Amino acid sequence: VGLYDTTVSSQAVKGICRRTGTATDYLYVFQPSALFDYEQQVDIEVNATDKAGRDFTETYLFHTVMRTFGMNIKVNTDTGTLEQNNPATAMDSSGNIWVVWEHMVSSSNSDIYISKLPAGGSAFETSQLVYSDPNDQQRPAILIDDSDKIYVVWQGDDPNGLWDIFATTLEPGEAWSTPVKVNSNDPHNKSNQTKPSIAIDKVGLKYVAWEDDFKGSTDKDIWAATSLDAQTWISFPIVTAVNSQIKPKIAVTNFFGIPYIIWTDFRNGNSDIYSSKLTSLWVENPLVNAPTNQSDQAVTISEGVLHLLWVDDDKGYPDIFYGNDDLGLPFTGTCIVDEPGAQQSSPSIAAVGEKVFACWQDSRNVLNNNDTDIYYAERTGTEFGTNILINDDIGTLRQTVPVIGTDINGNPYMVWVDSRNGNNDIYATVATSTGSVLREKTVIATAGVKQIVQINESTDGIDDANDVRIEIPAGALTVDTTIKISKLNNLPELPPGAFGVFYEFSPSGINFVLPVTVTIPHKASECPNHSEYRVYYYDPTILPPLSPWSQNGISNVKHLTSAKDPNLPVDVHVVKFDTTHFTGFGVGGGAVSVAAGGGGGGGGSGFGCSVCTVEEVNIVEFFLPFIGYIIVLLILTVRDARVRKTRD
Repeated sequence: VGLYDTTVSSQAVKGICRRTGTATDYLYVFQPSALFDYEQQVDIEVNATDKAGRDFTETYLFHTVMRTFGMNIKVNTDTGTLEQNNPATAMDSSGNIWVVWEHMVSSSNSDIYISKLPAGGSAFETSQLVYSDPNDQQRPAILIDDSDKIYVVWQGDDPNGLWDIFATTLEPGEAWSTPVKVNSNDPHNKSNQTKPSIAIDKVGLKYVAWEDDFKGSTDKDIWAATSLDAQTWISFPIVTAVNSQIKPKIAVTNFFGIPYIIWTDFRNGNSDIYSSKLTSLWVENPLVNAPTNQSDQAVTISEGVLHLLWVDDDKGYPDIFYGNDDLGLPFTGTCIVDEPGAQQSSPSIAAVGEKVFACWQDSRNVLNNNDTDIYYAERTGTEFGTNILINDDIGTLRQTVPVIGTDINGNPYMVWVDSRNGNNDIYATVATSTGSVLREKTVIATAGVKQIVQINESTDGIDDANDVRIEIPAGALTVDTTIKISKLNNLPELPPGAFGVFYEFSPSGINFVLPVTVTIPHKASECPNHSEYRVYYYDPTILPPLSPWSQNGISNVKHLTSAKDPNLPVDVHVVKFDTTHFTGFGVGGGAVSVAAGGGGGGGGSGFGCSVCTVEEVNIVEFFLPFIGYIIVLLILTVRDARVRKTRD
């Protein structure tokens, strides 16, 4: 048996390579030490020399799956039919996700509200009022600094019917500060200041930019203000060119804290994208100024690279385009929409390292209705991947104005306006991801005895509701394999009644020679009082109208309590079953829908890692690299007769 540890080598993909077999029939298995990326082509090359000195090289490639997103969750907690609009979002240092939006109190009065999704949580906390008065407050923007102080700015209507920009702050454990006026350039309130954007640089200087109609509604300009304490603001013009400059967005470089303000500009007759960068002075440059119309820009900066999305009618209809300043100015854009011909709008962008995340409002599913949806794509390498439908509603309801951010682990999340309840609410989703490893153990293929991988291996039985257990019989594996147990976060839409904690067992997609036994405990207080259960797993490769919930490879399902197994704690129940493959597993109750359709929660899943082998110089797949599963326990005695509508 040979073993090659590439985690300390110069090889790009780190992991353990094992060789087993005889001199005439041998097998290579490579198990990566980290997950492959989503929608990635993985190229494999195996170089070997036999005992006769003959060299061979074999190559192979596969593609990993696209990302899966969790269930759509409502952000605003009011139960009425009041309208919500224009969400904005930010994350604090603990990983809590904050969303701020405008909440319509009446037809002429909207207020600013905020809510928090705790890190690792599945529901937003009760919505909290940021500011209210008898007039309108609209279009909020949010910023959270390194000390977790929250800054919210918005456009507020004053009694004489004109808009100003206001700012308020919230320090941990304190109340919201009294709002202050940001636009000091308009002391007599003779014009409108609208559509604010906010950012902070490395020394703590806050920037707010907005559009100003002092010269008239057809000749708007971009202004900005700065402040160290968010109480006293100094405002100044950024651009006052002919025709209008609108919709400013601010971004600050990671390394040097240099602010950029980017806007849509009509000085050339058509609409272009321009920017102004602060060095010693504000320096103006065109970013995108093609002969067609470019507008509605979204911007982020990561590792010194400015990434830009915008709406472009280059093809005769509005599509979403992407460009960056790696190659200098002006940008050359690339369309990221994989089904052109419909209207796309309201792009939003985020980035972590070289990874870029994009979302937008999309009308590709509209047919004689107003059903726009939210779509997502991410850039790995030099190209954006598959466009993924994000909203999981049923029917022809409308989703609009999305914004995107990244969680504490660098996974994308999105927030948008959603009409599925008959009025506009704020909804959100976070990418499904694997949490920290709870247990890791290398199982020896030639051990000749049953081997246990358990979160708490200090005892022979199940200790509590978190003590997951895997029993691997002798002969189940053909090669030593590192088994990991991790939690799954932000699950896709589950069958009705599903409950419990969900885990991923990796390497995902592994096929065992003999079935392994999985035991997943859960709290007795959470378990429905039913005597028969089935175990299903979620297979993202099964497309509508078929159900993605399957039982293939699952057998001998048992639901045990202390009454049936005296070794179990009285407050714990367990689900025990055999499986011939690994994937994500969980416990739940409910029934399975026999059809699927309507909105979608995205494409495939990226759980687990992937391993390929060589056998007699022929490369075969050992661990399937393109499937991830979520398994959920379901009550046998309940039937779900719903038939989900398929989109036009």
